[in-house]
Amino acid sequence: MGPSATVQSTLAACDAVVFDVDSTVQPHEGIDRLAAACGCAAAVQRLTRDAMQGGMLFEDALRLRLELMRPSRQQVEEVASMPPEITPGVVQVIERFRALKKDVFLVSGGFSMMIAPLAAVLGIADDHVFANELLFDDSGSYRGFSHNQPTSRSGGKRRVIESIMKQYGYRNVVMIGDGATDMEARPPASVFIGFGGIQDRESVRLGCDWFVKDFAEVLDALRVTTPPRLGQSRELVSRMSGRSRLPRRAKAGEHASPIVSAAFQQRFAKDIALLNTSGRHRPIPGRPSTKQQVLTLGQIVGIDPLPPPSLTADQWDDIKRQSVVRGDHMLPCAICHEHFKTDRQVLLSCSHTFHLDCLRSFERFSGTRTCPMCRRTDYEKIQISEGRTQYRALCATKIQSWYRGVVARRIVRHLYETVVPRDPEQKRRFLLRKLGQATDDIVMQTTSTSDLDALLTECDTTLHISRMLFSEAEGVLSSVPDAVDWDHLRTKFGDGIGDDCPICVMSMQPGRARYITSCGHIFHERCLKAFEEFSQARTCCPMCRTTDYTKQLIR
Repeated sequence: MGPSATVQSTLAACDAVVFDVDSTVQPHEGIDRLAAACGCAAAVQRLTRDAMQGGMLFEDALRLRLELMRPSRQQVEEVASMPPEITPGVVQVIERFRALKKDVFLVSGGFSMMIAPLAAVLGIADDHVFANELLFDDSGSYRGFSHNQPTSRSGGKRRVIESIMKQYGYRNVVMIGDGATDMEARPPASVFIGFGGIQDRESVRLGCDWFVKDFAEVLDALRVTTPPRLGQSRELVSRMSGRSRLPRRAKAGEHASPIVSAAFQQRFAKDIALLNTSGRHRPIPGRPSTKQQVLTLGQIVGIDPLPPPSLTADQWDDIKRQSVVRGDHMLPCAICHEHFKTDRQVLLSCSHTFHLDCLRSFERFSGTRTCPMCRRTDYEKIQISEGRTQYRALCATKIQSWYRGVVARRIVRHLYETVVPRDPEQKRRFLLRKLGQATDDIVMQTTSTSDLDALLTECDTTLHISRMLFSEAEGVLSSVPDAVDWDHLRTKFGDGIGDDCPICVMSMQPGRARYITSCGHIFHERCLKAFEEFSQARTCCPMCRTTDYTKQLIR
């Protein structure tokens, strides 16, 4: 079965092609040849089969196979010196890709020492070959393999293609291989072509974009992607229109068909319109950003290249993640230099973001479909909401901060007006402030009262009564006898010398002042005063919690 329209267009528009090596470019598994040289072919083939079908992690299969073989440097060099075998049709396909200006890479889970001769025969440079590296000691014995190579782990081929696309700026890459590890490379590969000419694996057949059993099928597809010569257009248009033959003139090789002529006229008229019209009303070149791509007549006939396929949802997620990591949604629009706020925001396939209205205006007045930042043409775009989400979160944070500030200021103001400070200076200021407020209230009351003499007389009477009450209270307190028998308490509980202070848990030594309370407990003088000063509740004994106790100093 031939390729789909998506595969066909991707083959025409791709920047590079990545080939798997074992059972694809060469008709055998390189590690199986090495295992045969080491005398453990059967066990290694079983592990290779499990790894290619996805039944085992690749790094586990690679480690187990190498532990079984433990190949020496000499054994590896002997296998690498064998004449390389190449799958039929591979050389022609690679040459065809090169003729179409596509870069060719080899990515393998095998070993670079064994793949280098094959790459040399195919004319592929060393920096276009990615494989694992074996490690040997000074005597040439096996010491392990390098874990720094991405191909030594599951998903390694995907990481290799990501690095290739980043290094060379590729947009579309095609992967061709026979195993599950090759299928993992899509994405970032735009298309995965499964090859079953050597090993026909069901998982690859079901999961690939196009399954081939012969590279001749790929070669035929590449011939279709090449723009036809003028003399070949009649046959191509005939196939497209379903007619066996079109009417032809006497010299068919010298003239194009009417459809091809119309395609050239359409492209010529478009170029003339771009030159003669002003920028304000100039049509914008490039393919539309909708998912349904509209092909021109030249693209349908084959004289113009097909547009690249639309980006997939996974590719858009990667582009959006790259833009978010870079923090573009927190920066202003590069066109108007205003923050996105709640305006509509658009993300381009080059990962740059703008206001949707700004980008439309830029396209309209510049007459070009070019990214204002990186000047990339033929981009796609989607609307995103990261800038709006960031702005709403910022607004919510500011509202919460303002509300917390209002509540905190109210609480502090209430405490400032009602709670008596402990610091003597602050306490004096608090009482003066309260006295001033009371005086202001009296003055306001005085100004609103017509009988001023009666008010002053009432104030004098109240003041006289308060003085009498304080005098009587002082007389009562002074007349209360000391009911505590301190001598009895000291005889009963001692002076506390040698005991531990219950507060600081330090021994009470002679010469240090001590307090004995009416409840019979002894403390250091400083410890008890500090306890009374910092106690938040009503003062009570630190031991028995007796309130209104009395104390006597012991020296």
